[in-house]
Amino acid sequence: MKITVITGAERESVLGGFSENVAARMRGEKTEVKVWHAPFGINGFCDRCMTCVREGEGKCRYSREFMPVWKSMTTADLIIFLTPVYMGGLSAALKNLFEHLHFASLEHRPDPNMFGVRMLVLQAGKGDLPAKEIAESAAKWGVSKINSFRIPESPDGSDIPAVVKIAERLLAKKEKRSFSARSAFIAARKRVSAYPDDSADKKYWREKGWLGGVNPWKDTCLRVDEGKDD
Repeated sequence: MKITVITGAERESVLGGFSENVAARMRGEKTEVKVWHAPFGINGFCDRCMTCVREGEGKCRYSREFMPVWKSMTTADLIIFLTPVYMGGLSAALKNLFEHLHFASLEHRPDPNMFGVRMLVLQAGKGDLPAKEIAESAAKWGVSKINSFRIPESPDGSDIPAVVKIAERLLAKKEKRSFSARSAFIAARKRVSAYPDDSADKKYWREKGWLGGVNPWKDTCLRVDEGKDD
């Protein structure tokens, strides 16, 4: 079992320490946990040049910095986001990470595993915008269901058992595709079908077989890159 924890705050912060403690509680002989802290090793902001979309994510000058985070996400069974509330919204580091992952949106080159990954969003502070922004980005990656909970602005050890319990409950569930995820995939397939034949996105979808009726799931499990449309 693999868990990826993404913290929108630095390791030295209260939330950073909390995420490390949560990870320590969940690690085990059969459970691997990887924790990422802002700024995630990314040394530059996305300037929306769209090189990642047109030529491939490896062509981005920051790809060596953000791709390890993305690989950790796409190989996880559970992704946990811990986000502070900055000026009512997400931190700049999280926004930057999401912008660098634009190539992985449904209308471009989504990773099949994201259709079945379980996701938990923990917002440290009042308001709804940070958790909502993360959920919107996750939906664009093809995540079927996003579970969001609010935790104290400065969580401590007493909050860890509740978080671990929620995470373990999600891991025990068999995640199935939602109607919204299925509908979003079908809508994206229609858009990609109209792309130029030599575009990186259309080549990717064709290689996956998604333009020929194949879906990135089976009826009972999203985490399988095969299956027939029904």
